[in-house]
Amino acid sequence: MTRMKSIEGRDRRGPRSRFALSRLSIGIALALTVGSCTPRLSDVIDQPGVPHSVDRGFIGKAADIYYAGFGAVADGYVDAIEPSTLALASLNGVGRLDDKVRMVLRANRIAIHYDDRSIAELVAPERDDVSGWAQTTALAVETARRSSSKLAEASESMLFEATFDSMTESLDRYSRYENELEGRVNKASRQGYSGIGAGLVQNTNPDSVAISKVFEGSPAEEAGVREGDIIGSVDGTSTDNLNVEDVANLMRGPVGTLVRVGLYRETLRFDLEIRRAQVIEPTVFYQPVGDVAYLRISYFNIGTTDGLREKIAQAKTEIPGGMKGLILDLRQNRGGNLSQSLEVADLFIEDGHQLLLTNGRTLGSRRSYIASANNDVSEVPMVVLIDGGSASASEIVASALQDSNRALVVGTRSFGKGTIQNIVELPNQSFLIFTSARMHAPSGYTLSHFGVFPSICTQDSYGTDDGTTTDLHLDQIASNEALGLRRRADQLSKFDKSKLETYCTGDHPPSSDDSDVRIASRLLHSAELYRQAAAASQIAFRAEPANAL
Repeated sequence: MTRMKSIEGRDRRGPRSRFALSRLSIGIALALTVGSCTPRLSDVIDQPGVPHSVDRGFIGKAADIYYAGFGAVADGYVDAIEPSTLALASLNGVGRLDDKVRMVLRANRIAIHYDDRSIAELVAPERDDVSGWAQTTALAVETARRSSSKLAEASESMLFEATFDSMTESLDRYSRYENELEGRVNKASRQGYSGIGAGLVQNTNPDSVAISKVFEGSPAEEAGVREGDIIGSVDGTSTDNLNVEDVANLMRGPVGTLVRVGLYRETLRFDLEIRRAQVIEPTVFYQPVGDVAYLRISYFNIGTTDGLREKIAQAKTEIPGGMKGLILDLRQNRGGNLSQSLEVADLFIEDGHQLLLTNGRTLGSRRSYIASANNDVSEVPMVVLIDGGSASASEIVASALQDSNRALVVGTRSFGKGTIQNIVELPNQSFLIFTSARMHAPSGYTLSHFGVFPSICTQDSYGTDDGTTTDLHLDQIASNEALGLRRRADQLSKFDKSKLETYCTGDHPPSSDDSDVRIASRLLHSAELYRQAAAASQIAFRAEPANAL
């Protein structure tokens, strides 16, 4: 586990202090203050100009959902933002469902137009009144539904998706809204679910749902399910005319219960009785490459660190003569769980080394994460593989291992996401995901935009089998100047930044048998070459950047 400490600093949440209600959602405490002058919902609905036919039930439900969303973002977003700004951005989204609807703020009124005709004017709350803006947004949407047939026909889910999509797009490229279905699928990917441990895919010829993958060690694997099996029934219910989500819902159920699955395999038709279990999708994959352990992490979920420990233990026992080195492949790994990335880095880095700095607007978002003494393989030389698809949690691991001089980083520069997102479950079981902090490597540079630069760039050599140890030393290790510039990127001119943007780019799909892996293996088998590459990286890092925090 990692040890955490809050970095001291002034709370920069801005002027808003009118929240008094506190809620807990997905483990995130949200302090929300409701102003004493916030009107009752009935008063908001009964103001002049509002149609008498409005659905008060929908308005109440929608107000609760908008309240949770606006309050969470106003309280925790990385930059100060007022509830009024969030609400108006949400209302802009209504036009996505019917472009005849237009809502604009004029003085202290929200004017609602349909087909260039004014249909209502609502009183605008004070700019920092979360509850007032939640109620007004719900009322504005419902008022527009009274005039628009397209909005009237749209489901509630579509309305919330259109408005929250518009709101999150006004924040930054990484903030987003997930509807109930998307949220359920992604939550299962992050935290696991109760089922049999198999992936599903929709076949078109014939129209059916089939097994796309069977997770290692899962109930499905133990029962004999194979990739390509077609699902004909679940507990006697035919899967004809059902989609993947329908079949997945039939397969899931309480842990320990039995499910009978009817399968077709070529000409065979048979049933399997499978006991459901808590399933966490495997994200760590191991393969020996000679006397080196090749370990790939596809994504960071709650089982990643435990999975990595198990694979390292397996490598230690399976590789004859012992493991001589370790290759950690993070290529095309888009990120995932923050705490898991820190625990993965902590497996390899000695006690006291910094793993990550985070910098946000609230006190809780400004932290320093420090390695503990629980490193498993601190003595084994190590190479980390990254590429343009390595993002977020992957960049945390790569930068921590590089800055601590624990591993050489090989490949192309990473994606450059560099931000942390809070995940908040809303009352309608959808999810709001918004940026709460910016990430900095232990040496201080921000991970945003330029990402992590490799110690050895393989942009030009990827896909080739040539290149001797001497070539590797003379050409590819000569990236120390670019590494130094990367560390000082925030201080560079626009011209120098533009040069950095073209440095060492590319996507290298992960494989245990490609030129990146062969270069990594070459480094791990040459102590002198490994030492020279590590020294070049550290020379590049000597010039201190400006204080990131």
